[in-house]
Amino acid sequence: MTSLMTIRNVLVAGASGHLGPAVLQELISNNKFTLFVLTRKDSSATFPDSVNVLKTDYTPTSLEAILTAEKIDAVISTLSVTTQPIADVQAALIDAAKASGVKRFIPSEFGSDSTDDRIVDLVPLFNHKRKAVDHLKSLQNDTFSWSSPVTGIFFDWGIHVNLLAINVQQKTLEKWDDGEAPFAVSNLATIGKALANLLSDSAILEATANKYVYISSHTITLNKMTAAIQKVTGETWKIKHVDSGEVLRNDKRSPIDGIKLVTFGKEGLGAYREGLSNNELLRLPKEDLEENLKIILDVKK
Repeated sequence: MTSLMTIRNVLVAGASGHLGPAVLQELISNNKFTLFVLTRKDSSATFPDSVNVLKTDYTPTSLEAILTAEKIDAVISTLSVTTQPIADVQAALIDAAKASGVKRFIPSEFGSDSTDDRIVDLVPLFNHKRKAVDHLKSLQNDTFSWSSPVTGIFFDWGIHVNLLAINVQQKTLEKWDDGEAPFAVSNLATIGKALANLLSDSAILEATANKYVYISSHTITLNKMTAAIQKVTGETWKIKHVDSGEVLRNDKRSPIDGIKLVTFGKEGLGAYREGLSNNELLRLPKEDLEENLKIILDVKK
């Protein structure tokens, strides 16, 4: 790996999903890349005029031909890889990237830390993410590298879809155990900015080669989030108490219950281990929790 690596042509796969549009917008704003998105041939998704749209059937031959023809330097996968078929698609994309001369591959790790066996045991779907990195490790060499972003739950998106222990419509907040377990969360734009900074700076590229990259907008507790929400809205929200032990003992818990257990449970698995944050390396600005919540909750006052 050389610190002289330069990334110019960047391709995003899964750019029309939950995270993809925010990543694409931050790459556009960075103004240092020629941008491409990869879509299925029957996709009707639309993208900004400055982005080159590449159609594929996701076969290995098609993928390798596209990446080679466009001289792609970096691939960002924002594909939802929690099912085997999509995980297989990403694996084919990884193989095509290596074969076509791509320099950096960013897999769809986004979310909890799949390096932690306890987390993968609680959310077996994360095995797909771990296997993707294992595959990348088997292929890495002096010219092909990877960076795998760990972000915690998406903060703004998680609130809107009632995933972040909050129901905006019912004004209800969950309090898991004593509400004091710390956890990391990231806004979608923050993730996009982190990736844009990573790919545009040769020193950051060097420092993040073949490593997990830990990104966060906030490290908070449910108690802190509850206090901030009630302060910015000026309203008292109903608190629903949840015993993480009961959820843990439920053999039929859903994947979402597993993600919440990882994030909010008293074991504190949602917090990054001390010293793991890469926010400073990635030149991410500090974010204000209350100001974020005013925007997310559309508080007018």
